[in-house]
Amino acid sequence: MAIKFMDQDLFEYFSTTIAKLALLENRSPGELFDTIWESYKDAIIDDDVKLDVLVAVENSKNKLKEWEVAEPVEFLSQFLFYIENFDRAGNKKRKKIFRGLRFMKSVQNPNRIGDFLKRMTSFHFMIKSGLISISRTE
Repeated sequence: MAIKFMDQDLFEYFSTTIAKLALLENRSPGELFDTIWESYKDAIIDDDVKLDVLVAVENSKNKLKEWEVAEPVEFLSQFLFYIENFDRAGNKKRKKIFRGLRFMKSVQNPNRIGDFLKRMTSFHFMIKSGLISISRTE
């Protein structure tokens, strides 16, 4: 498989997964990144992606505290579902994230952390406004 830059959806999925696992397993985000990265390091260009993911994870944790989210793990689980199944405009995706790694665009996004936080904030406000609801997935 050719080496490509990580696309925005995958970056957001990585960051959210690591934030969720850090809360569930009480492990450091850096350790979790290293474990997950093993599966992708031969396919994705490492353009300081670890640093960006760790910053995104820390910023997302701060947002959850700022918003006083009662169940952060549940919020992150639903946000993962949203990232995987819906595009940024809220439309259902035709292809899931992991079905298209081979066809992923190779474009470096210099604002991937900011774009991630915008999408997370948008998701939060859709929940607050009642446009979508968090369903229990236990």
